[in-house]
Amino acid sequence: MDLLPELLEMITRSVGTIANFEYLEFVNDFIVTYAHVLNERVGAIAAAVVARTAQEIQRAADSGIFVQKCMNILKQITQNKKLMQAYSHDYERIYVPIFEFMVDPTRIDVEDEILVILKNFIKKTGAVSDIIFRVFPTL
Repeated sequence: MDLLPELLEMITRSVGTIANFEYLEFVNDFIVTYAHVLNERVGAIAAAVVARTAQEIQRAADSGIFVQKCMNILKQITQNKKLMQAYSHDYERIYVPIFEFMVDPTRIDVEDEILVILKNFIKKTGAVSDIIFRVFPTL
């Protein structure tokens, strides 16, 4: 019996509530290990991680390592060439709330990670999309 879809749903739901940042390392490893099977479903995890990252940044209550672990997941997704070539447009829309933090990077400690993500979008797709182009003036 293939339990991967159920596990994916559990991961997606839990990212919004989990307090243990070590769990995020498991999520990162899960994506690395199963990206070839998950394909477009990685977007659901990315959306949950983006929402949680934005929530933690807005709270700004000693969540530095948690946000860093979230950013590691988001970077990992953009480092996968196969996923990026197939789903980069979906990921760009999902990542917009993270990109918007670059308007005022003094509010965040992860601007370098966001820049790496932007670089990965360009490098893995070989193009600059409208969304990425709109982010550049804020850099």
